[in-house]
Amino acid sequence: MNLMGIDIGTTGCKAVVFDNSGNALTSAYCEYDIIRDMPGQAELNSQEVWNKICRVITTCATQTDSAHITALSVTSMGEAMVPVDHRGNICGRSVLGADNRGMKYLERLTKVIPADEIYRLTGQPFGPGYALPSLCRIKNEEPELYHRTFKFLPWADFATYMLTGKIQTNYSLASRTLLFDHKDCRWSQSIAAAVDFDLKKLPPLLASGCPLGQISPGMSRKLGLSSAVQVVSGSHDQCAAAIGSGLSEPGTAMLGLGT
Repeated sequence: MNLMGIDIGTTGCKAVVFDNSGNALTSAYCEYDIIRDMPGQAELNSQEVWNKICRVITTCATQTDSAHITALSVTSMGEAMVPVDHRGNICGRSVLGADNRGMKYLERLTKVIPADEIYRLTGQPFGPGYALPSLCRIKNEEPELYHRTFKFLPWADFATYMLTGKIQTNYSLASRTLLFDHKDCRWSQSIAAAVDFDLKKLPPLLASGCPLGQISPGMSRKLGLSSAVQVVSGSHDQCAAAIGSGLSEPGTAMLGLGT
C-alpha cells in the first residue's frame, strides 16, 4: 500500500508517494508565478496552478506503480481561495493572503465587532493576511465575479473537489478565512453579517482526515491513477507539517517558514 501526498504552495506545488513505512518513493514539483500587475495585488492564475497540480500527480503516477497507490490527501497554503461556478469551472484568479487591496473592508469589520471579540470567535488575532478582506473586495469591486461564483474553495479543498466532485473545506483552512467559529466548528453568522457576505458561497465544513470517496473515473484516467484510490480531506500545510514533525505533546513547537 502506497500513499500520495500533494501540497499546493504559494509559488509551487508538489506530489510525493510514500510506502507504508513512510519512505518517499518518488516526487515531482512545479512552479508558477505570482501576478502583481498593480499595487497591493498578489494573485495566482487558478487554471495554471490546477494544470500543474495535475502534472505533478501524473508524473508521480508514471514514476511508480500507480496500482499500489491506495489513497491520497492534499494540503495547501491558507487564505487563497478558488472561485468556481455551479459546474465546477474556474471563474477567476486566486487571491493570495499577501494581497492587501481589501484591507479597508477589514477595518470596517472592527467598527461592528471589536478585535477581541473576533479573536474569541475565530481563535485568530485580528490583522491582515486572511481570506475575508479579499472576499469582501471581490463582492464590492468585482460584482460580476462574485455573482458568478458558486463557491470559494481553499486550494486543498478545490483539488479534492476536482478529484471527487465533493465540495467541502476542512477546519484548518476554514480558520484562515476569519469567518470560522472555531468553538462551534461552523461559519460565523455574526462576522458574515457585519461585512454583508453571503455564507452560501462557502463550502460545508469537515474535519481533516475524513474519507471523501474514490477518485472519479475521469480523473483517474487523466492522472494515471487507479479508480480505487481513496481521497481523504487534508489540511492547512503548516498543520500537516506540525504533525509530520512529531508535535504531539504540550510544550513542543515547530518553526515553519513559508514563502
